[in-house]
Amino acid sequence: MNDPSFTKLDEEDLRHLFELCVTNMPFRFYDDLYQQTEGVSMESPLAPTFAGRFMTRIESKLEQYENKDKIKTYYRYVDDTFIIMNEKDNDTDKLLDYVNSLHQNIKFTLFRPFRHENGAYP
Repeated sequence: MNDPSFTKLDEEDLRHLFELCVTNMPFRFYDDLYQQTEGVSMESPLAPTFAGRFMTRIESKLEQYENKDKIKTYYRYVDDTFIIMNEKDNDTDKLLDYVNSLHQNIKFTLFRPFRHENGAYP
């Protein structure tokens, strides 16, 4: 890509165009039009690629989690994760607090399955 005849745009122009492509795409939700202000626009064709790359960085930090041995099962699809823990609910809460501390704009949520009155899962 060092061929000067490839484009007449300099690096700053290319960087600006790239930023416009991933952050400046309006999207429609029902009948309303929105402009995303943080991260990659949801309608950007590059969004899944960037989400995957970003989540790979988050996953690498899971290796530093003090209780990583309590994670029994971990699956991810783009930016959705499925985790089963070996231990108690408070261990799950600790993991949630940890992953939510890794980036200021990313917040993971937790789904707890229904329990019967005796505390058992169905």
